[in-house]
Amino acid sequence: MNMSTVARAEKASLNAGQASLLERLFKLSAHNTDVKTEVMAGLVTFMTMAYVIAVHPNIMAAAGMPVEAVMVTTILTTALSTLHMALYTNRPFALAPAMGSNAFFAYTLVAGGVTDWQTALGFVLISGTIFVLLTLGGLREMITKAIPATIKLSIGAAVGLFIALLGFNTAGLVKVNETTGLLALGNFWETEAILAIIGFFIISVLMALRVRGALLAGILITTVIGIPMGITQVPSSFFSLPPSIAPIAFKFNLLGALKLAFIPAIFTFFMGDFFSTLGTVLGVGGKAGLLDKDGNLPEIQKPF
Repeated sequence: MNMSTVARAEKASLNAGQASLLERLFKLSAHNTDVKTEVMAGLVTFMTMAYVIAVHPNIMAAAGMPVEAVMVTTILTTALSTLHMALYTNRPFALAPAMGSNAFFAYTLVAGGVTDWQTALGFVLISGTIFVLLTLGGLREMITKAIPATIKLSIGAAVGLFIALLGFNTAGLVKVNETTGLLALGNFWETEAILAIIGFFIISVLMALRVRGALLAGILITTVIGIPMGITQVPSSFFSLPPSIAPIAFKFNLLGALKLAFIPAIFTFFMGDFFSTLGTVLGVGGKAGLLDKDGNLPEIQKPF
């Protein structure tokens, strides 16, 4: 047996051992999947949600929070919470800051003059604590089971439409009329809109042809096309030390948030998180074939 054959055998043995470990940890075969599928799915999921790394800090900048610190915090919380979801629940759900709650935080509460960002962080902390307590008490699961299946489906659809609207707005396909506050069509001849349309058709064709990783491939191709169009900015450096999170870490004002006048704001955070989480969990769970015959997710209290 020559050295190359030995090396291939050792590599195959190592890969088999790694696959066996992942099988035991995540029960892949029980969910009709394998390591290759999960790696591709993880890459696609990352690429399709990585926009929050740029969008979330820019939204929070309207509240006066430093963009660099928010960006690093966004990455850390997304990575750690997604890892927790994988190891604790064994569900294929990724987590990141909520698109919607952050806009309410930055534009309505802080930029609107209701309070400062430190106190608004206190609102989020209180809302999240209530969220966990109700989950531990089983109340959230009871509420979820009591909601009709049609409503559950509509919540998931609403969350998807909202995310799509964010994309349309960022691409310039739609815009908000500053006078009336209503949505209107954007300028389809702007380069951002043209690139978005090109990317949409590339992904649509790849998906129609049932290409594995169609979303990932479409995003990469569209990104490359955006370079000569002047939209994709090639960074001068691909590696650098992350900025400090000290300016915002643990800066919440809990005592300031514990005022009767702020109960409606806390309630708004809680209800928004409750229904967006419910819609996303059931929507993604349905696509993954994880729901039971009644449209419920078994052991839903773990993801909650």
